[in-house]
Amino acid sequence: MDNKIYLIKRNHNLAMDIEATIEDLEAQAYFASLGLPQRSQRSKARVQVNLNVENSEACLLSMPLIGADFLAGFSNISFGHNRAWLLIPNTAIQSFVIIEGEIESSGESANNFLENRLLGAHLNISTLVNSPLISGIVLGSSDGLLRLRLVSMRELYVPMHSVKFLAVEKISSLNKQSA
Repeated sequence: MDNKIYLIKRNHNLAMDIEATIEDLEAQAYFASLGLPQRSQRSKARVQVNLNVENSEACLLSMPLIGADFLAGFSNISFGHNRAWLLIPNTAIQSFVIIEGEIESSGESANNFLENRLLGAHLNISTLVNSPLISGIVLGSSDGLLRLRLVSMRELYVPMHSVKFLAVEKISSLNKQSA
């Protein structure tokens, strides 16, 4: 791993900067464990995604990954204090533009990616209909259905074709699940 020095700007909230830096380092370690190129090779890659939903703003993704039927990356959208890592199924994408860099590609489908890489992850899901976010833990994904455990401990099945995006808030929770 490269030895780098990170400078923290004084005009930002120091606690939030440290938390963001820790999350960024955890994300780098997680994606390195997936066999994807390190951040230093992909950090400048960015895409702008236009969703298939009325009145939705364009989403900017950094460190993008394109799968067989999805686009993913760190988003400018935040949940709480953390930037989210989003997985957006192709059915929810109107178009996307590469702003800079090259997109890393993976032949995996969203179902396989969820099943192989995100089991146990806590997700917030936005559907194509105007409904509140669905929050739960990934139990599995097959036959186009995402299976979640809700806070109430009930299981919920969400068809992947109705998902606008999946947001993973804390990459660190994935590292604990896979250990």
